[in-house]
Amino acid sequence: MIRILPGAGRRLVLGAVLGGALVALPQALPPLEAQSPERAGDGVLGRVVVVVVSGTAGEDLAEAIEVELITLGGAAGGGWGGARAPPPPSIRETTVTVLALDRAAAELTLVREDLVENPSDRVYVGPPPSGVTLRLPLPERTLDASGLNEEGSFQLGSGTLDASLPLRPGITPVVTTYRVGYDPARDGYRLRVTAPLPTARVEVLVPDRFVEELAPLDAAEHGPAAQLEGELALVARRGEAARAGEGTLVELRGLAGSTASNPLTDGRGPFAATALALVLLPAAAWALQRAGSRRGVRKP
Repeated sequence: MIRILPGAGRRLVLGAVLGGALVALPQALPPLEAQSPERAGDGVLGRVVVVVVSGTAGEDLAEAIEVELITLGGAAGGGWGGARAPPPPSIRETTVTVLALDRAAAELTLVREDLVENPSDRVYVGPPPSGVTLRLPLPERTLDASGLNEEGSFQLGSGTLDASLPLRPGITPVVTTYRVGYDPARDGYRLRVTAPLPTARVEVLVPDRFVEELAPLDAAEHGPAAQLEGELALVARRGEAARAGEGTLVELRGLAGSTASNPLTDGRGPFAATALALVLLPAAAWALQRAGSRRGVRKP
């Protein structure tokens, strides 16, 4: 028996009948799946999917049952649904790091990490059919963008990179990467970091050897320099929390005069593309390791 309790907790209750059935479950059977009917409780529509794991006969209930997903909002709405929705997700911190500079191609590689906070005790999912939970506005002159999370999917939308992944209670890091172009004649690039949700903190890191100056513009200010993988990084940050849709603007100046020459990326054509892929592999590992090392942060 599976039911959703009314009240603030809405905890799952698995009846004794299901527990007793586990004792006699043959080892060779494939996993069994049960799904509750969609029903409303205390103004919230929900559905619970439970899987009985194969080869767990006689085990404790917690070891033998996997609660796969709680979908609130039903087919019509997504999100939470209902009249008594819990607090909406927000972003605790957004960090954009300039990871690579290719002066020959006039391109930059950026990695963005958003620590998305779900303050409720429920899984947040996007509305069907897309299931998009987060729409990240693209930086100017974006050539390509993708997500680095193992779970979920990412696709380019209309001026956004759309992330479809469940936001579980607590913090979920969403890590994305962007390849952007800049104008060599202008010898600079304006980077706007736009908040898709209310965001408590926004920060931009640029290796000191990449630029002559990191200039804060709209809603930004200088921050203390930081160490980035053993080298000095210039820091700009937003002076206050950002509301959804608000941007933080900085300018990278003096890209042509930097000392960031790299024989792997100072070229064009297939060789340069291969080299850039080699740069992105450790970039992904670095970003995910950084996300996982945060205290109390769930790995993506």
